[in-house]
Amino acid sequence: QKREDFIDWTCDYNLLFYPFDTQVCKMTFEVQGGTKDYLQLEVDAYDNFTGVDYLGDKLLLEYTVGDMLLKVINDSDSKYAQMKVSLTFTRRWFYHGVNVFLQSVLLLIVSYMTFYYRVDNFQDRVMVSITTMIVIANVQSAINTMVPKTSYLKMIDYFLTYSFNIIVVVMIYHTYISVHIQEQFSPNEDDKALNRVRRLGGGENEKNDKLWNSFFTEGGKPVDRMKEARRINKQGQIFFVVAFLLFQIVFWSVALSEFYSDKNIEKMTALEELREEEANKKVV
Repeated sequence: QKREDFIDWTCDYNLLFYPFDTQVCKMTFEVQGGTKDYLQLEVDAYDNFTGVDYLGDKLLLEYTVGDMLLKVINDSDSKYAQMKVSLTFTRRWFYHGVNVFLQSVLLLIVSYMTFYYRVDNFQDRVMVSITTMIVIANVQSAINTMVPKTSYLKMIDYFLTYSFNIIVVVMIYHTYISVHIQEQFSPNEDDKALNRVRRLGGGENEKNDKLWNSFFTEGGKPVDRMKEARRINKQGQIFFVVAFLLFQIVFWSVALSEFYSDKNIEKMTALEELREEEANKKVV
């Protein structure tokens, strides 16, 4: 006898590692024609057949269908005989890799290049940084509309949050450099106008030098603001590269280790059942 049913069912997803996650979906079948006292179900497994098989296309739009597991449920509260089917779905993250991660990295490179603009070109530095920040914010907004809202941060949220805030740090560096250069009475060895003012003040004699240094010294030493600005700019370049490499190494190590982790259906099902049991205890 052959019977064909069409059923829609929902799965509880844990999106912590999105989009590198693997989900376990479970279906529970119950035979209501007889109680467990009179009806006992067994898995018809032999050779490589585990009692259940998936006949459709395993490469779906967003997922790759993995292994399946069929097991008898004997410890449930139901009085009827039950069996559970577990199925794994591994997310295909190539789309996010190209349209989110790669694009964000390219935007961060553009933001980093602003450190190589002239140190006194504050307007172009900030405008480029703001533009990259807006684009990343739009990407983050688009991602939030694609996935269910969660009370916790997902892997992709960590990446976009870092990308957004590192640009904020870049803008803080640019602002500090600009304020440092434009500070009132700041001597600048590259500014010929100040040298002309000094010469108009009576030339270079000991009396005039004391008067000049009273306006243009810090800690008893003449201050070269452009030199200081270049030093701060170099610090920003180094900080950006170090922070970028550290984050990328940690992020992709965690993400790829999760994506390529062991997808043993029995272990994953047991882990999901343990999580459900713990959640039910908290609810009670």
